[in-house]
Amino acid sequence: MRYKSKILNFRAKNSMIMNISAKKVSKYIENLRNKENVTQAEIAEKLRMSQQNYSSKEKNTRQLSFDFINAVASYFGKTGLQLINEAHQFEPSKKDSSVKEFNEIRAKIISAIDELKP
Repeated sequence: MRYKSKILNFRAKNSMIMNISAKKVSKYIENLRNKENVTQAEIAEKLRMSQQNYSSKEKNTRQLSFDFINAVASYFGKTGLQLINEAHQFEPSKKDSSVKEFNEIRAKIISAIDELKP
């Protein structure tokens, strides 16, 4: 069953409610990961979750929890609120998809090299 989230409601310390698309948060997390040249598997390991589970959250096919957002934010040295604020202002560019493609190819090459090792 696919998760179809439309809006995340976040209550900040000052009681302001910020409505933001869960898809936009997921896309921002993916962009942040790609900019840091980190694989999904690397982050998933640090967050103690499977790569498949992490991937489904990044692709917005599984619900994002605030625990997940806070954990990802912490991985990148941010707070959950900072990550959500940055995601709210995020506008993906075509360059971002090029970075993603590069990182996917890089991961495949590294995997192929690892398979060749005795």
